[in-house]
This record gives sequence, structure tokens and C-alpha cells, in this order.
Amino acid sequence: MVQEDGETVLSQMSKAVFGPDNPLYYALQIATFAILVLAANTAYADFPRLSSIIARDRYLPRQLANRGDRLVFSNGILLLAGFAAVLIIAFRAEVTLLIPLYAVGVFTGFTLSQFGMCRHHLTLREPNWQRGLVINVIGCIATGIVLIVVVVSKFTAGAWIPVVVIPLIVLVFRSIHKHYDRVDKVLQAPDAYKVRRRTHTVVVLVGRVHKGVLEAIGYARSLRPDRLLAVSVVSNAEEQEQIVDEWERRDLPVELRTVYSPYRELIRSVLRFVDELDEEHPDDFLTIVLPEFVLDHWWEKALHNQSALILRARLRARPNTIVTSLPFHIAENDMVVLGSAD
Repeated sequence: MVQEDGETVLSQMSKAVFGPDNPLYYALQIATFAILVLAANTAYADFPRLSSIIARDRYLPRQLANRGDRLVFSNGILLLAGFAAVLIIAFRAEVTLLIPLYAVGVFTGFTLSQFGMCRHHLTLREPNWQRGLVINVIGCIATGIVLIVVVVSKFTAGAWIPVVVIPLIVLVFRSIHKHYDRVDKVLQAPDAYKVRRRTHTVVVLVGRVHKGVLEAIGYARSLRPDRLLAVSVVSNAEEQEQIVDEWERRDLPVELRTVYSPYRELIRSVLRFVDELDEEHPDDFLTIVLPEFVLDHWWEKALHNQSALILRARLRARPNTIVTSLPFHIAENDMVVLGSAD
């Protein structure tokens, strides 16, 4: 508890015992601060390690099992920091509101750990296991009683939150584990599993004919596909005539198809075209080549490739479809040369 002016109970008690100007008063405050810092650091030291163990058992995302550049479980640290920030904001950093959550969480952990040790002694029956079993049974009962008292007495003061959240967390753990098991079963290849030969169709998306598109066509030809074609979305007959004339003038050895869209809806038009190709060749691997600009500055990147990002995400959701982004690097020096040439 704290008074309205913010002074803690420990501070009030130490003032009454030692006096406000006594060095022991300040020593007690500093020691209390150090203990609280150590307690907070314990969570950051052990939660990432615990989450990595649970992740290795496939009850949490696998990213939590990886160590970062500093050889610590950085993903677990960031996750814990995020949850801590949410609690601070949600409860306005008021300790009295957070204490019921802390008490329920701590004594739940104590009770479960003591119960786990009881199972451990009964299962392994190591030397002197009876003494350890008695100690852990007493500890389990004691912490369980405290847990029940805290839940009942502080239920409306916030203790209901961990009572609801902890079972939900367990359900999430089980769902994650089932997901990983399901993925493993799907990916498992029997000894007799053979990959059959399938034909390959490559499509190069063309906005207009430029260096990036020509490089993409060269890359697509190097794949040696069974079928290779280019597709361009046009909004009127003038655009169609212009790109067809440019294509024939350069004598490009790739079939060009144009898709008419009066509002130049690139994503929907390309998806419809890809669906039509699937109907023509339903058993093909389909590779979509997206020419993209790579620029030096972040603000320049914001001016390009926004449609490509959305289109890439939509295409990757399709079966038998491979999306390849072909970067064309445009350095600042190249832009200067192009400007002087114009």
C-alpha cells in the first residue's frame, strides 16, 4: 500500500523506526530498490530461457528457441518487454492493481512446481524420495491454500484475469503443438514417395519495355521453361498498340499477351490471367517473374513497387505458383548519367 502522496509503507515504517534523517533509513530504501531491480531482472533472465525450452518442445513458436547476435534469447526478451508494457499501460502503472495478477501467477507456479516434484518422486523413487515427497506435498498444499485465498478474496480486484488468461494460454500452447504435429505429418515423405515430372510455365509481368523488363526476360529464358510468355495490363487501345509496337520493334523472342482493364486494376487482372493459365495447363508449375527497382534511398523505394508487394502476397497463396522478384539496381550515378543523356 502507498499513501496518496506516493510514500510506500516500507518508507513509512523505516522512518518510524530509524528516523527520516538516519543513514539506516536511506540504506533500507536503497536495499529495497536493489531487491526489486533484481526481481525484475530475474524475469528477463529466466523467461526467455524457459520459453526457449517450451519452444523446443513445440508448444511455442520456434523463433523463441533461437539465440540472437548477443547469444541471448532476444525474441523472448522482446516478447516479455511487450507484455510488460501492455500491463503498465492497461493498469496505469498502479502497483495495487497489479498485485492480484502477480500473486495468482506466482502461487500458481509454486503450486504446480510442487505438484510436479511430487510426481517426480513417485515416478523415479530415488534415494530418500519419501522425505522429498513429504516436503513437496506440504509445500503444494500450503501454496495451494494461499492461491485459493488470493483468488477468492481478490477476484473482483483483478485476480479473475489470470484465472481466465492462464487456461487460455494452455489452450494456445496445445493449439501450437497440434499445428506443428500436423505440419510434420503433411511434410513427412514415405520411402516410396517419388516426385513426378511436371511442365513449367514462366510468366513475366510487363508494365512497359525498359531495362528491368529486358533483364527479367533474359532471366526467364535462362530457366528453360516449357512455356514462356509475357503479360501486360493495359487500360486502352492506345496503350496496347504502343507496347505491342515496342515489343515487335525490339524483336523479342517471347510471346506477349495483353490483358484489358479499363481502370488498370493490376492485381485482379493478373490473378484472372493466372487462373486462365491454370485452366489451360492445370498440372503446370507456374513461375511469375516480377521485375522490381532497387533504389538507394528509403523515400525513393516508397515511390515504387507497392503493387508488386500486394501482388506477390496474393500469388504466394496460390498452389503450384512460384513468385520470383528480379531486382534491377538503380544507383544514383546511373540516374545522373541517364539525365545527361536525355
